[in-house]
This record gives sequence, structure tokens and C-alpha cells, in this order.
Amino acid sequence: MPEVVQTFVDTNDLSRCIELQNNIVHLYRSDIAKYAEKKDKIKIRDILDQIPSQLDAKNNRFKLSEISKNARYTYFESSFLWPAKAGVALPCYNCMAPILPLDLNRKRNLFKLYLCDTGLPCAMSIKNLQFDLLQGNLHINHGSILENVFAQELASKNIDLTYYDQKKLGELDFVVQDQNRIHIFEIKSGNDFQKHPALSKAIENKEWHLDDNYVFSKSNLFCAEKITYLPFYMIMFFKIREQETLVGLNDLSMLFPPQS
Repeated sequence: MPEVVQTFVDTNDLSRCIELQNNIVHLYRSDIAKYAEKKDKIKIRDILDQIPSQLDAKNNRFKLSEISKNARYTYFESSFLWPAKAGVALPCYNCMAPILPLDLNRKRNLFKLYLCDTGLPCAMSIKNLQFDLLQGNLHINHGSILENVFAQELASKNIDLTYYDQKKLGELDFVVQDQNRIHIFEIKSGNDFQKHPALSKAIENKEWHLDDNYVFSKSNLFCAEKITYLPFYMIMFFKIREQETLVGLNDLSMLFPPQS
């Protein structure tokens, strides 16, 4: 959030930044109370409040059972759409396979929810989390904060967020479609960033043709076995290729040859 960033630049006081972030979350809750349908208000507020803790869980897929033991997706569907349409939450849908086209592979009832600004889950979760992060302790929250950073960055480039997670193979953090290619992004917060069994298994699947695979970590840039290792900040340089121009037909008469 611009005001939070400017406050940190001007004062170097994290406590004031956290106060501003908590005020923003309070405003989101107020907007829910004002503008959401009466029947959805409590559900939407519960969803918002659950995002940081669910991202921090071992399996950070959003679980309705954390809100209500007998909750069903069909009952909550419109409530999930509200924070997404409001720009507060960033949904990331699971896909059945990391293959083209991703739109036809997404499972709308299996998803993660990230927040639109990574500072907000920091303010909403562990106290003094920002101090630890500024000290370089990226192991906090099992990398969920880093994942939120990447979700926010990809969403800012108008990229639909998708991940892959199946019991036999494991999880791929982000699956991105770029024209006729699939990119796999893995986010590794620890020192064992070259250990990624799910990605290695996915690459071995010859039906998927995964040739554009990236692991973001604290390492420098290098390549090994169909994987490019990149430092975290280099995600800012990724962009989807422009749509190739289709050759137009200025003279359509060729489609209708003269009849003899």
C-alpha cells in the first residue's frame, strides 16, 4: 500500500506501518458490513480473517472446514467471489494437469486465497513478523509470505493464478500459461532449494512437455537439468509475451472465387 511504504520511508517506524495496515484491514471489514448482502456478511468476514492462518497451514489450500465443520463450497461460493471482485483477495485455482489450455483444467472448488498486499497478512498474523523478515529470516510462515509476494506480483501483470497439487506428485506453486507454453514457478525460502521432488517428477512426465521451469530462492542465477534457478527479485522481469498478430485478409474476394 503506497501510504504504508511512504510512512516507512519517512519514519523508518514499522509500528506505525503495522498500525496503518491494521486500519486498512478494518476498512475492509467495514466495507463488508456496508456493501455485502446481509446473508453473506458474516461468511465474507470469516473468509477474510481466515486467509493468513490458512496460508500458514501445511497444506495452504483454503479449507472451508476451518470456518464451519459442515461447510460446502456451493453455500460459500458467492462469498468467495466478493473479496476477489473487490480486489481484496487473490484466488489461485488448482488445475487437473499443468497442460494447455489452463482455463479448461482449473478446478474452481479447490483454491488458495492470497491477500492483495503482502503487508496485510503480516500485520494480521504473527506479531513483529516484519522485523524478522527484515532480518532475512525467510523461513517464517513456511514460505507463505513469499508465496503471497509472488501471487501479488503475478496478479499485477494480469496473470490468472493457478497451482497444481495432486497426492501422487505433490504441489507446484504456480502454473502460468504464456501463449502456447507452460511455465512452472517454485518458491523456495530455505537453503535446500535444489530439493523439489514435485517439480522433478513433473518434468519427468513426458506428456506434459515442461521445458520452462523456474525455482526462485536466495541463490544466484544458474541452470541445471531443465530448471532455471533465480533470485527472488527477478520475478519483476517476467512478463507474458504479446499475442502474436494474426494475418488479416484485406481482400476477402479470394475466399469467393468468381463462378464460371
